[in-house]
Amino acid sequence: MTTLLLAAAMLPPIAPHLDHASLNGALTGVSVRNAAGEVVFKQMGDTRLVPASNQKILSVLYALEVLGPDYRGEIRVWDNEYGPYVHAKGTPGVTFEELRALGAGGKGGTVRVYQDFAPSIPPTWEWDDLPFAYAGRISAWGVNNQRFEVFAEKGAILPLDPALNQIRIVRGAPVGTLNTRLDVFTRRLYVNGVLPQARTSIGRFAIPDPQLAATEAFRPGAVFVTTNVGPRLESRIECSARRPSVRPPRFASKTATTSTPSNFS
Repeated sequence: MTTLLLAAAMLPPIAPHLDHASLNGALTGVSVRNAAGEVVFKQMGDTRLVPASNQKILSVLYALEVLGPDYRGEIRVWDNEYGPYVHAKGTPGVTFEELRALGAGGKGGTVRVYQDFAPSIPPTWEWDDLPFAYAGRISAWGVNNQRFEVFAEKGAILPLDPALNQIRIVRGAPVGTLNTRLDVFTRRLYVNGVLPQARTSIGRFAIPDPQLAATEAFRPGAVFVTTNVGPRLESRIECSARRPSVRPPRFASKTATTSTPSNFS
């Protein structure tokens, strides 16, 4: 069942689209109002239906209104004798390569991360959606829009990014139709059937633990620890930077932003 909320500005002929074959078997309610609040089109507009992804749509509208379409997230990093300290402000589009560059080749140790948000799995999400690319867990510290893609070539599965070592690929019988399935709880990716010879994408999935993947890309082998002391630490550093007479902080700071626009799809 689907409920669509459409802006009044989007008013081409709507009825033919509601009769499309792709909606066969679905209940679709549409109510369109103009700026004055007057109903200009309605089809089952007063019927109570279970909402679809309206929460996502409204979240995107709010983000575009507050942040703007050109928003770039930011990651701030300080290095000290205890290891790197990260303040993640929300960078959904940051890539594995960008995090590796920010980590400057460091390995192991402990990475302390302060995140502006990290709800992970919101209470309204359906658990059977979690394996799919559109349902990546929500966190400010993450990578690659919290998802990954699997490719096959010459009858074999191509290796995943090294930062995705949390995922174990389980190869089934190489016969029959190709199908893939990710269990986000055991972190096993099951691949059954005949693999293609030409390089082909065989599935797009949500990263089971995007915070772990981001940490592994940033500093391979490191332990990820969350912390809640970020704002005070950041204020101290900024204050010291403004006043040369104050003893310089022990933390060497570096900042990175995503090179591509944030993807809200």
